[in-house]
Amino acid sequence: MQRTRVVPKIHGVWPCPNKNHFLRFGAIKIVAHDDGSEYVDIPNATLDTDINSISKVLIRIHRCIGTVSETTCEYFNSFTWTTALCQLIKIKGVFWTPLKESIHPKAECPIKQGHYEVINGSTNYDQMGDILGSGLEKFVWRGDLEIFNERGDLAACSLIHSEFRRILAKHR
Repeated sequence: MQRTRVVPKIHGVWPCPNKNHFLRFGAIKIVAHDDGSEYVDIPNATLDTDINSISKVLIRIHRCIGTVSETTCEYFNSFTWTTALCQLIKIKGVFWTPLKESIHPKAECPIKQGHYEVINGSTNYDQMGDILGSGLEKFVWRGDLEIFNERGDLAACSLIHSEFRRILAKHR
């Protein structure tokens, strides 16, 4: 029996428009790897203020038919974390671990203002499939990530549009 695995087709990553926050980044690069997956490189991101601690993380997910627009998308789910977030982001083996480990310098509390880069940014796609369910490959997904600082200010906000494909897994 042939094994398959889920890989992303990333349509884009952007800072949230029309929301005031402290994270800025320009052009991103979507990198295709030999295994069929895609990763994101953000060579020049700037955090305009220190984040001493994180008070809330909110991920809002919409699923869309064919493309991302007001008429093709519906609310799917939200995930909110509010407790011990500086410790939570350090946990290994969760869906955000590959993304957190792709940020240089490290983004752990306190997160200092300054320049950062993301090299080969991704999430654990098998775990994302578990979260999003059996319809994973039928939709284009829009994810909104909001991170709030210790004062409750929106510190960082980004959007991602992607879809998922199932491919044959290469034997290693």
